Parts: sequence; structure tokens; C-alpha cells
Amino acid sequence: MINQLITHYSLIDFNSVFIGNPTLESERFHNYSLRYKKFNFIKGLTVNALINYRNQSQSIKNATSLQGIDQVNSPFIFHSPENSINGLFLYSKKINIFKYTFRANGNYREYFQVINSNTDLNIIQINFCLLKIESYFKNIPNFEVSYMYNPTVYKTNLSTFNFSEGTFFINSNYRYKGLKIKVDYSKVWFTNRGIIIYHF
Repeated sequence: MINQLITHYSLIDFNSVFIGNPTLESERFHNYSLRYKKFNFIKGLTVNALINYRNQSQSIKNATSLQGIDQVNSPFIFHSPENSINGLFLYSKKINIFKYTFRANGNYREYFQVINSNTDLNIIQINFCLLKIESYFKNIPNFEVSYMYNPTVYKTNLSTFNFSEGTFFINSNYRYKGLKIKVDYSKVWFTNRGIIIYHF
């Protein structure tokens, strides 16, 4: 933070310079959270839910000036609001010798970048979903089967990137007279749904 206030030039890299700004002020934001939690050991039940919202009305940004491979950064007070929201939901239930789990995460964030006096809005959306089944046998090998799905969208003023990743996973383990046998298998899919370039 002290370097941000010093007006002298600071060499960050061979082609990157940082200039401080002594007129900086504090950032301002509001943060709201809502949480729910339930746990019952006897019923083998776990439920967690969380949602968080953040509104930043005043932030410290770096104004970036690019000239060829040379880059100059200087902080300033930015007054346009930026929003972010993230949520989590977890449900886990054990029924007899099987445990079932569902988990979902969602993240949305919007933020501004200032490059060569141009202010651009960027939006990131990252989601995650998990389905899992676990066994709790006593005398035969136990197993775990899960599937994870992770789509991501990244938007700028010039383009949109849309891709996703899926993972299928199997795990099995067994102990016999001090010997532990473990087998894992996983397969990953990556999908690029395309890059959209906006022309003006």
C-alpha cells in the first residue's frame, strides 16, 4: 500500500514501470451473506447453503498504459460500481450402506479494466457441480463413484470465451490382513464451445 502512495517511479520489470498516487482514498464496499447449516449424525444428514453478495462502489484500480512492449501502471480511485455474487449448496445423506452427496458452487463477478484510457467491463461466471456415491461395506471392497462438471464463461467488450470440463472418477479400496488394495480410474472431458469475437 505504501508503494501505491509514493509518486516516484518504481521499476517492476525490464519493461514495466509503476507510478504511485498520493491522492488515493479508501475503498468502499458493502458485503451481505446468508448461511444455512443443518447436521444430524443419527440420520446421516448434512445440509449447507451459503450465498454472498458484494457491491464495491469505490475501488483502487491500476490505469495501464501500453506502448509496444513497455507498460506503465498507476493507481487511481475508480467510482463505477462492481458486483460479485457466489453461492454454495451441499446435501449429503447416508442411507443404509450408501452415502449420497450433491454439491453445487456458483460464482459471478464483474470488474473493470482501464487500459490506454479505455474502460472495459469484464464478466466471469464459474460454476461447479458434483454428484457422488460412496459405499460402506464391512467385508467386501468399498467404492466411490463421482462426476464433476465445471462450466466457465468469460466475457469482455471484444469477445466471449465459453468452455467446460467434466470428470468421471471411480475409486475402490480394500484391506486384507494388513494389505491395502486401491484402484483409481478417472476420465476428463474438456469442451471449448467456441470464442465469439465482436467486431465494431
